[in-house]
This record gives sequence, structure tokens and C-alpha cells, in this order.
Amino acid sequence: MRRFVFAIALLAIASAVVAFTGSQLYRFLAINEPVGGTLLVVEGWMVPAELDGALIPLRAGHYQLIVTSGGPLYDAWHSEGPATFAERAAAYLNGFLTDKPVVPVPAPDTPTDRTYTSAVAVREWLKASHVTVTSLDVFSWGPHARRSRDLYRLAFGPQVQVGVFAAEPAAGGFDAWYRTSYATEEMLKELAGYIWIKCCFWPSSSGSGS
Repeated sequence: MRRFVFAIALLAIASAVVAFTGSQLYRFLAINEPVGGTLLVVEGWMVPAELDGALIPLRAGHYQLIVTSGGPLYDAWHSEGPATFAERAAAYLNGFLTDKPVVPVPAPDTPTDRTYTSAVAVREWLKASHVTVTSLDVFSWGPHARRSRDLYRLAFGPQVQVGVFAAEPAAGGFDAWYRTSYATEEMLKELAGYIWIKCCFWPSSSGSGS
């Protein structure tokens, strides 16, 4: 049974790669469709050069609330400092902003479903803070953007509109991802992750954010 499921998954991935060859696949995954919400969520696990892209919508002044998401750090820019991706990204972005603070919303540690767990953490933090939103935008990493948008939609439900910005990967070259091993690996991983959430992810049984 496992071999059959694995074969089907490989076939689905191969078919999707054929259907969205070259830069079309990148444009499909790295979707830019903000809804102009009142809340902007910046995923904190990106590197500084990628987080810099969030400064453009942040400085536009359209958002009433700005938060960063992410769980415990498993790498480090420094030997000492923030304990979570959310806190580290907030500290970095607050170094550029003066009019409106960026608020970190750390997520619990989890080996799987980290994006969904972070989305649930933001949702529950809003409830605890007595903040109601009807629309929000997520700032995510390039080819992870479509998956982040859909997982935030699952976490927040149909009553909240969710849009997304896709940060340009710091490594570059993702428009022609098939020319480098790193970009190819990342693209196929993101495609597989996106296919998985569409066919096999059920939040009520995932163990994340329950």
C-alpha cells in the first residue's frame, strides 16, 4: 500500500512539473495576491535579505497591525539572542520602523506542520488580545507563498480573507530553477508540500494547533 501511495505521489509531482515547466511553476507557487487586509503576518523564518522585502508593504502604512510568526530557532544569526523565529524577525524589522511596532507571535515547537501551527498561534493570539480581523495578508518566502496562503485560510476559516506576498529568494535564480541543484530541490520540495496539503492534510487530525 505504501509503495502504491508513493508511486501515485511521484506521478502527481512529475505531472505537475510537466504542466508547469520552467518559470511557470515558480510563478504558480510564488503567488503575489494581497487582499489589502488590516493585518500583515510576516513569516519569521526567512533570512534578512528576504525579510527586507516586507518593508515595502510595511512602510505603505495600510496595515493596522503587523505581527511576525514562527517557532523556536533551529539555526542562528548570532550565538545569543531571541529564542524564536517570530521574535528574531520582529527585532530585525523593528530596527527599520519607527511609527508602528512589529509584534512577535511565537508558535509552539512542532516537528511537522510548522506553517499551520504558526497560523493557529496567530489566530489564538488575536482572540486572546480581543482583536477581530476580517482580512489579512501573509508575507512568505517565494515558492512557499501559495502553501502559506492556503494553510492560513484553513486556520482562519472562510470568514477571513487571506492574501499573500512572495518574498524574492535571497539565493536568486528561481525563475530558471531547473538550472541549479539547490533551486530544483527547493522547488520540488515546495511543490510536493503543496500537493500534500491539497490531498492529504486534515487539520483536525494533524495534531497541530489543536
